[in-house]
Amino acid sequence: MPGGRSSAEVQLLPSFERFVQRRLAQVVSGLGPPVKLEISVVKARAEWFVNTFTETEKALVKLQFRVYSSDGRLLMEGVGFGAREFSSGGASAQELATVFRAACNDAVDRYLCDEKVVRTLNAKL
Repeated sequence: MPGGRSSAEVQLLPSFERFVQRRLAQVVSGLGPPVKLEISVVKARAEWFVNTFTETEKALVKLQFRVYSSDGRLLMEGVGFGAREFSSGGASAQELATVFRAACNDAVDRYLCDEKVVRTLNAKL
């Protein structure tokens, strides 16, 4: 059976910052002291697989989150993981970008929307 595989290190999309800001607005009240959120890419990988019947796009993302107080003190840190996969009859760059964006969004949601993370941060503030 003919087939193939390709992968590459990729970068976050420019729209990622807007997504994070929208998610933060859903999670925080805005009534507490100001904090700084720093997000670093630990791993961002997009892959494409093909066999006789399907083409599959896969994205894996690992993001490092650090939250600092207004005076620069590290309050907490952790990681968020995201992975998405999509199979179709014909892969495209647009489909791969969509799968990658979804994996990035998952990593943010898994960290920022985790009740334990929110509770811990509130306790430290």
